[in-house]
Amino acid sequence: MASSALIRIGGLAAMVGGLLWVVKGGAILLTGQQPPVVFEAALPLFALGLLGLYARLEGRGRPLGKAGLLVAYAALAAAVLVLVTPLPPLYAVAGFGPFLGLVLVGSATLQDRISPPPWSALPLALGLGGPLLILAGGGLYLIGRGG
Repeated sequence: MASSALIRIGGLAAMVGGLLWVVKGGAILLTGQQPPVVFEAALPLFALGLLGLYARLEGRGRPLGKAGLLVAYAALAAAVLVLVTPLPPLYAVAGFGPFLGLVLVGSATLQDRISPPPWSALPLALGLGGPLLILAGGGLYLIGRGG
């Protein structure tokens, strides 16, 4: 029963975290400024979502899933610490940790066929594609401002 609750809470946390990123992106497009605390609030929600995805494996995670679980815990701890002490290394772990966790847990969900295709590949695709899109956005920003 606790696993089912964690799955639901994790799914809801991931959706709210994604909504916060959409709000952040919209605010940046409209005003040119990042709204305060929106990015920081999304970080622990993504890590919680990853814990929910791991719970969906129901103990079948194998080494890849277990490594993803450890990354999720590290990202969650770093995200909570970012709210207290905004240090760049903590931002890196809290921001990119969920992507690494998605690659690891996503590989485990793909191997164990937790969801029907193509949904079983989605966590892995998000884990690989997310950082590439973030880097592309940063590159476009640098191009747009001339250097």
